[in-house]
Amino acid sequence: MSHSETAKTAASKPRKARILIIEDSLDHWTIIQNAINESFDLPVAVRVSNAEQALSYLQNAQDMGTPLPQVVLLDLYLPTRQQGWQFLENVKNQPAPVSLIPVVVLSHSSDPADIVESYDRGASSYLTKPTDLRAWQTCFQTLSEYWWDAVRLPESRSFQ
Repeated sequence: MSHSETAKTAASKPRKARILIIEDSLDHWTIIQNAINESFDLPVAVRVSNAEQALSYLQNAQDMGTPLPQVVLLDLYLPTRQQGWQFLENVKNQPAPVSLIPVVVLSHSSDPADIVESYDRGASSYLTKPTDLRAWQTCFQTLSEYWWDAVRLPESRSFQ
């Protein structure tokens, strides 16, 4: 099968996505939710508004044996970046499989210091929040294609 045929096959498969979104702005959550619904066929998007709720959600999922999210989207400023960075450190210091979940920082900040520090603390990716609806949709379509079509993760992980 050629590369283009493989890409078409991957793109035609339903995107079953389990995503944990840590977002303290209800307005941004509404936009994110709409973009997710347009970018995935079968999304399960769970929103929490702070790092403590996110850690509790991940712990409860493990305790109950329910699937973990495949990706965590983290608003860096919750409302401070120190809270976002602390969440990153907490997740990356958890035992597997929680520590293996990709954490994508989604922030209004394009400050190089925020970007470097986020990666230094374990972020898998850093995205700057778009400024208009079309850009949000493009951002989430790209996110969908990358994490669900291009990336290959081990099938044995409980977050699969």
